[in-house]
Amino acid sequence: MLIAFATFGVGYAARPIGSVIFGHMGDKMGRKASLMLTLLGMGGSSFLIGLLPTYAQVGLLAPILLVVLRLIQGIALGGEWGGAVLLATESAPKGVRGLFSSIPQLGVPLGLVAGTFSFN
Repeated sequence: MLIAFATFGVGYAARPIGSVIFGHMGDKMGRKASLMLTLLGMGGSSFLIGLLPTYAQVGLLAPILLVVLRLIQGIALGGEWGGAVLLATESAPKGVRGLFSSIPQLGVPLGLVAGTFSFN
């Protein structure tokens, strides 16, 4: 039961760490490069979660690997969220910057609504 909660909790706890890491990287390397690294981290760890073996196959290693991959997802999301908003705001024409910066924030709510309506 604790490992199940750790799986979700570690992703949320790692977000501030990711924002600090990728915020600094964005200042040093550039925002686009930093955003690409966060997208690769999120996509790669999500892909690997889909390939994880079961508990029956590898025992305790399976939930440990899941928690590690969720940690990577949390760090990547922490950098991705702020980077996407900042990039959208900086690229927007004057007069619509607020609108453009709100579009990345709509991703999660729209995904939740679409997921809710996909069930009968």
